[in-house]
Amino acid sequence: MEDANAFRQEIAAAGLRYARPICWHDNNQTFPKEIVGASCFVLRFADRLVGVTAAHVVREFQIAKATTPSIVCQLHLMPFDLEAGLININDSLDVATFAISERQLKTTLTDAFDVSSRWPPDGVVTRDASIQLIGYPENIRVIDSVERLAVFMHGVRLTSLKISTNARSF
Repeated sequence: MEDANAFRQEIAAAGLRYARPICWHDNNQTFPKEIVGASCFVLRFADRLVGVTAAHVVREFQIAKATTPSIVCQLHLMPFDLEAGLININDSLDVATFAISERQLKTTLTDAFDVSSRWPPDGVVTRDASIQLIGYPENIRVIDSVERLAVFMHGVRLTSLKISTNARSF
């Protein structure tokens, strides 16, 4: 039991170090206002940092931005231009990647998963092997700042995907 609790605490601490909220809201409205968001994480390659979130998250942001041009995106507490940073989006895999600078990484107090020595890692990721990625336990979350509660739009989700050996081309 003690080992299980220690394991849960370590997993929770890792989630707090590596996963960050990515959210958006109408910049023309004052608080209290609706804030919508999800989660992301960052990979450190030898030549750059790459943020990763679900494709449906980016699509939700794009719909909101098209409907309300004053919508702004934040990565943790930092204003973030997701549209300018977008590297690639794959709806069938439900994965989206975006560029993030070292300075932005530090501003968001985020730790990146270091994959700089080799990608994909030898013996860890094999062609057509499934991997699972998880962020915060909900997909798209709407926060009602008046009631101070979160409305979970899509429930709990684990994303499974297959990775090919040429996964370097986000």
